[in-house]
Amino acid sequence: MFNGKKTKSERTTLSDIVRGMLHAVNSSQVILEQHYDMLISRYFNPEGKPLTTKFVIDSERSIEIPIITLINLSAMELKEMDLEMSLHIDEVNVKKIENHNYDFEIDRGSFEVSIIPSKNSNAKRPTDMVDVCMKFRTIDPPEGISRILDEYIKRVEPNSED
Repeated sequence: MFNGKKTKSERTTLSDIVRGMLHAVNSSQVILEQHYDMLISRYFNPEGKPLTTKFVIDSERSIEIPIITLINLSAMELKEMDLEMSLHIDEVNVKKIENHNYDFEIDRGSFEVSIIPSKNSNAKRPTDMVDVCMKFRTIDPPEGISRILDEYIKRVEPNSED
């Protein structure tokens, strides 16, 4: 790379950048799923029974309460993602997609790009820098988790101490 030109394998396409951002967004959903999976495994035994704790109301009554009903089940999700970058189109390649089953073909352009400093930044900014702003929000637990909790809450009744 002494001449300043990138080899074919080093070039970045606009599709590569978009796929990378889409992967980042989809990964946030996977993390959210793992969060609820961890909650279930943490507050239920391997047989599926909830772990409980005993609260003594008075000398004659107590309550066994599922621990999962005592925690905040809200989570965070990616609400919005802003990506700001300036791109220089280095090369446009025409690609053909053919589908012989339906007898059609599509021509499309594939843009090879370089990231350049943003118009809004000073000239000394590195050329491979992009601005990403991610906004999160808290969300309610999935309906299935909420229904499970509702059922356990309905079943909490004082027991007489023996």
